[in-house]
Amino acid sequence: MMRHDMKTNKISTKYHGKYMVAVLAAVMLLTCGVAASAGQEPETGPAQVLTDGSPVTEETVKTILESIKIDWPEGTQERPYYSGMKSPVRVISKTYPAYNYRTGEHVRKNMISTVYGCAGWVSRISDRIFGQDIAYREIDLQSAHPGDFAVQVNADGEAMHFVLITDTPVIETGKITFDVTESATRRNGTYYIRWTTYEHETDDTRISYRVYTAWPDQEPTEDS
Repeated sequence: MMRHDMKTNKISTKYHGKYMVAVLAAVMLLTCGVAASAGQEPETGPAQVLTDGSPVTEETVKTILESIKIDWPEGTQERPYYSGMKSPVRVISKTYPAYNYRTGEHVRKNMISTVYGCAGWVSRISDRIFGQDIAYREIDLQSAHPGDFAVQVNADGEAMHFVLITDTPVIETGKITFDVTESATRRNGTYYIRWTTYEHETDDTRISYRVYTAWPDQEPTEDS
């Protein structure tokens, strides 16, 4: 399983005259996490249709994912997604602290970027599938659908990585296998897109996956 570095990018905008220099600090974490805060009521509900107007089904979601894979094939360099600041993914991501496994640094809540890096990529893809007028709820990894996203967390509940699930998980004795797309660094802090497969040992207490879905409670039928 690929691990991820933590990068902090700073963007400075200078205003002349009576204005002071404003510095926008965007923390780019390859660690990623997700969990709705206790008692928080979503302003919107699950998706009723996809952004292309089709019903929310495994087939229709995977059709959009295939088109995304054509636009963003394996190894493509990620670009910032500024609309990620308004993504519903951010509502969840900002409630989680993060952990940099390489430096051992613990990062407070509300510091995970949904513009760039793993959470930025998940925001981009999720928004393209479902739009931004939706809310997520947590489900089990075993119940995940294509288009759901998962947060890899450590035993302390700190976020380590975001991935978007691209197919229904395969459940075997003691193991769950699931296909994902992710943004990860290979060198120089640059993020690249991957389409890959994860395996999770169900008795592994060091790492777990928290899954969030925008799917309706029941998948539409052909008659609906």
